Amino acid sequence: MKTNSSITEAELQSSCARFFGSQGFLTEVEVPFLYKLADLFCFHEETGECVAVEVKVKNWREALEQALVYQMMADKVYIALYENHLRPVDHSLLAAKGVGLLRVSSTGEVAVDLEAPSSPRRIPYFVSKVVATVFPGTSSLAILML
Repeated sequence: MKTNSSITEAELQSSCARFFGSQGFLTEVEVPFLYKLADLFCFHEETGECVAVEVKVKNWREALEQALVYQMMADKVYIALYENHLRPVDHSLLAAKGVGLLRVSSTGEVAVDLEAPSSPRRIPYFVSKVVATVFPGTSSLAILML
């Protein structure tokens, strides 16, 4: 079992990738978008759904700031935090901003603490561009343009 001081963002990121992968999503880490790098970008070929995740061990406000940018390239956006640092998170602020919250345990289990709504800032062009760049040859690009 990990301790607070030894858990890394990379471990949390890997746990989130496994979580979304188990739901049928293709996943990619460190995806460039505008002036940021999304920690995780997920695309479901069957449904066309795109999810972006910003991962932090504990700095939820910084994660939220970055997540708001990713709302332009995804249908849903989450921040993922280490479970021991969830107490100060303002769930009502996340909900108001349209960002979900994932809890990652020291054993790598991921749980949805706050479901992400449909992104209020989604821009179809950005979504399709990111998917085409990150997952070339995917079969559902036409769905993204709806």
